[in-house]
Amino acid sequence: MFKHPFSIFLSFLVSNIAAQDTLVVSPPARNTIYVELLGQGLYNAFTFDRLHLENARSMTSYSAGITLIPSKDLFVLAVPISYNLLLGKRNHFLELGLGFTVMNLVEGNVAWGTNEVNSTGDTIYVEKLGSIAHYYSYFTPRIGYRFQQEDGGFFARVTLTPAIAFINFDDNFVEYETNKVYYGWSGYSYFKEAAFFPFRVFPWAGVSFGYTF
Repeated sequence: MFKHPFSIFLSFLVSNIAAQDTLVVSPPARNTIYVELLGQGLYNAFTFDRLHLENARSMTSYSAGITLIPSKDLFVLAVPISYNLLLGKRNHFLELGLGFTVMNLVEGNVAWGTNEVNSTGDTIYVEKLGSIAHYYSYFTPRIGYRFQQEDGGFFARVTLTPAIAFINFDDNFVEYETNKVYYGWSGYSYFKEAAFFPFRVFPWAGVSFGYTF
């Protein structure tokens, strides 16, 4: 006679405990915004990172950022992206990453010398002032330390991010005063220079600070 009410009470108690356990367990904070000093963008970058997969010993994340220097003397626009593997637990991780960056860099106030024929028919040397646009792409493997709290908050990272040459293009010289293009400068290079560094592989590093939510 008491069996049926007791079964109902026991089922209610078990389901209530399970519900409480479910409320306690929450997924980790997945999103991080941070500023990277130097690093993958070569100059400072503003970056977004999102955790993708996680298990007891590792996590993966995707990151994408932007570098912008809106100056006439040196204009830089770069987009660094990366896939990262995080090994560790709690708040401390070894970070391994595979990255790629594309960059448009306009070098301003460049002096360009050329020979011209004047009104009297004499050939004279004339120096022009203008700009040259460069387009870079390079790989950026990553290894370093990441501090990222499971429930969010302060984020920090220190990484080695060497730049490895891929494909570059140097455009022609453009004069400031007339916007005249002087041809003969432009051309592609393949696997020769890591962005504006005259090496196939150039050692580089970055420090990041941000917030996880």
